Amino acid sequence: MPKRSPDVSVIQRVDLLDVRLLDLFAQVEAMLRSAREIQRNAIKMRGISVPVSAAQRRTIADRIRKQVRTMERESVTLRTVVRSVVQASADVHAATRANSDATRKGVGVLRRALSGNVEDGRADD
Repeated sequence: MPKRSPDVSVIQRVDLLDVRLLDLFAQVEAMLRSAREIQRNAIKMRGISVPVSAAQRRTIADRIRKQVRTMERESVTLRTVVRSVVQASADVHAATRANSDATRKGVGVLRRALSGNVEDGRADD
């Protein structure tokens, strides 16, 4: 049996899922950049490669605190983006199932029509 190409509604939903995934990748990458910056500041604070004064440590500690708060806000956005990916994947699943069910019904109607089992233009399912 030849393979059928997916229904247009399935392809549209897959396209939307792809866009949502790109949004997710961008958000995760932004959070990774933020985490790296926090880590760099923590390393500076240790004063291993370059000595750091107490005043510089306080400044770096303030910076780290602000960066972590920003990251916390970004995590809320990440949660929203993940939810949109979950919804998009559910939409793909539902559209695929609906497409498959419609195909099966269409094949059933066609078989009954070819066998002469169609009454009033409808087929029994």
